[in-house]
Amino acid sequence: MQSQVEKYMIIITFISSFFTVFVLNGVVIGVPTIAQEFGMNNLTQNWILNIYTLIATMLTIPAGQIAGKYGFKRTLAISNSIFLIGLIGSVIAFSTETFLVSRIVQSVGTSFVNVCEIAILTLAISK
Repeated sequence: MQSQVEKYMIIITFISSFFTVFVLNGVVIGVPTIAQEFGMNNLTQNWILNIYTLIATMLTIPAGQIAGKYGFKRTLAISNSIFLIGLIGSVIAFSTETFLVSRIVQSVGTSFVNVCEIAILTLAISK
């Protein structure tokens, strides 16, 4: 039987996972509008999606090492904050460059969220 804390951990990781995947896939729908708003060419439009995936992929292994060293709960809280800062930055972006930088910040948070949520779920359910 799961304790109350384990249930909360599962709910928090589910919500974190949902939002990171939603933002990644939700931007796909908005790329034409974003590109039109900032006057982006096709090459820059591709970077909207690719930079997010590239950075998140590159940081997955270091994120696992850092999360293991400092604790998954603390790292998940910090990474959700980093993701939220990047999300707010992309909403208030005033140029193509600031939008792409905010996407980088989002992907840094996402890489840590992905690692932490899997570890927390494994620890919560494996008992």
